Amino acid sequence: MKGKRESNELIKFYKEAKSFEDLNNDANILISTQSALSLKDAPAKISKESVDYVFTDPPYGGSIQYMELSALWASWLKGEKNDPRFELRFDEEITINDSQKKDFDYYHKMLKASFEQIYDVLKPGRWLTVTFHNTDIKIYNSIIKAVVLAGFDLEKIIYQPPARPSAKGLLQPYGSAVGDYYIRFRKPEKTEKLLSDAEIDKERYERIVVNTVKHIIAERREPVTYSIIINSYPTIFEELKKNGYKFSAPEGIEEVLRKYLNKEFVLVEVKDEKGKVIGKKWWLKEGLYLDRASLSERVEGTIIDVLNRRVVVSFDDILEEIFTRFQNALTPDTQSIKAILEEYAEKTDGKWQLKKEMRLRQTQHNQIIQMIVELGQKAGFEVYADLPDWRGKLDLPLSKEKIDRIKEIDALWMKNGEIFYEFEVENTTGISDAIIRGSNIPSPNVKRFIIIPEERKNLLLMKIAEPILKESIEQYKWGFIFFDTIITFYEKNRQKKTIEAKEIDKLNNLSNRIRQEQQTLGQFLNQSR
Repeated sequence: MKGKRESNELIKFYKEAKSFEDLNNDANILISTQSALSLKDAPAKISKESVDYVFTDPPYGGSIQYMELSALWASWLKGEKNDPRFELRFDEEITINDSQKKDFDYYHKMLKASFEQIYDVLKPGRWLTVTFHNTDIKIYNSIIKAVVLAGFDLEKIIYQPPARPSAKGLLQPYGSAVGDYYIRFRKPEKTEKLLSDAEIDKERYERIVVNTVKHIIAERREPVTYSIIINSYPTIFEELKKNGYKFSAPEGIEEVLRKYLNKEFVLVEVKDEKGKVIGKKWWLKEGLYLDRASLSERVEGTIIDVLNRRVVVSFDDILEEIFTRFQNALTPDTQSIKAILEEYAEKTDGKWQLKKEMRLRQTQHNQIIQMIVELGQKAGFEVYADLPDWRGKLDLPLSKEKIDRIKEIDALWMKNGEIFYEFEVENTTGISDAIIRGSNIPSPNVKRFIIIPEERKNLLLMKIAEPILKESIEQYKWGFIFFDTIITFYEKNRQKKTIEAKEIDKLNNLSNRIRQEQQTLGQFLNQSR
C-alpha cells in the first residue's frame, strides 16, 4: 500500500503508449513483452541511444527454468485468440538446460548479446543496474563479463547479505557469492581502444590484481571476507583498464589470489564462541602499521556522527550516508552496519536515536578527564590534559609534529619532563586514533590506559582481536579501564591528599582472563542478530 501511494504521487497520470515513439508525445508508460535480443524490433521498437536508465534482473544460469515453469499459465493466458505476447519461444530463452541442449557457453553468448542490445538503446554516460542472486560464482562472473564485454564500465557493487546469513556461507575463502548484489554499470561517453588478449602480459596483469587487492585490504585495515573482494571488482577492473587491458574474467582474479596465498596474502581463521573454526578471511602476510583507523571504526564513527547531528534517523538515512562515503571495496555490508547501530542506538517508532547511556557517556567524557587530572596530582605528578585549564607547554625532545599529536592525548602524568602515564577517554570503541597518538611517545616504559564504557566490552573484545590492533596493543602494553571503575575509584579517594600511582595499575578491567573471551567480527554480528 505504501508503494502504491508513492507511485501515485510520482506518476500523476497514466497513459499507455502503443509504441516507443508515443512516449515523445503525451503517453508515459510503455509495457512490452519481447525478447531482450531484439529491443530495437517490434513491438517496442526502442530507438538507438534513447533510454536514460535500465534496471534488469537477468536469469541466473539455470537455477530457475522460468519458461518451462510458465508453460501452463502462458497457455491459459494465450487463450483462444493465440495472443502472441504469451507465445513461449524456447529458442530465445537465456538459460542453462541440458534437455534444451543449452550449456554454459550458450548462456554466456546469449547473455552478452542481450547486454549489447541494452548498450545500443542506452544513452552515452547513462547507467545500467544489474541484480544478481546465486551461490555459483561462475554465473556471477559470467554476468559481469557479459556486461563489460558489451562495452559498459563497471562502477559499483552493493552487496546485500541474506536476511539470515550463515557464517559458513559468508566466511568461505573462495568462490562464495551468497546474498544479493546490485551492480552498477555506466555506458562510457566514448569507446576506448583496449589491448587484445594476445597483448596482455600475464605477469603484469597478476601484479595489478595483487597490488589492487592489497590496497583494498590496506584501505579497510582489517581482514576481509571473499565477498568483500568480489565487491572490489570495480576497482580491479578500473586499474586493468588504466593499463590498457581488455576485460579479464574474475575467475582469473581468484586464480591469482590462490597463487599468491602465503606469498602476499594469508588466511586468518575466524572462530565461533566455542573456539571452532567457522571460516577464514584474507589478510596481508606482512601485516600493516597502525597509522589510521580500520574501516569498522570509520563506519562506527560515521554512524555516531549522523545520530549526533540529526538526532532521529531512519535506517535508510544511515545507509545513504554510509554508501555515499564508503564505496565499492569500502562498502560495509548492511548486517555489520545494523550491528553497530544496535550497539549505540535504540529504535522508537521506526526511527533510531542514541541510547540514553550513550548520551550520558558523552557528557561524562570531560568529567572523567578532570578526575584523572586530580588523581594525577594526588599521585605527585605534573599533569597535562586536553582541557582548557590544563593545556600547557610540553617540553619534550621531539619534533613539533609529534608534540602536536601528543597534545591531543586526553591526559598525561609526568615528572621532570618525562611521561609516565597516558590516558585516553573514549565514549565508543574507536580506539585506533588513541593508539596512534600514543605511539608518538618514545618511552617504552609509559603506562597506557584507554578508559571506555563497560557496556562496550563485547565490541571492544572483538576489535582488539583483529591483527592490526592486537599487535599494537601488545607492543605498547595498553590497558583498559571502564568508566564506572575510574569513577568509583575517584569517589573512594576524593578526600585523600595522596594516592599511590600503582593503585591505578590495578584498575585494568581487561585482565588476561577476560582477554581470552576475545571474539571475531563474525561472532559479534551473529550475537547481535
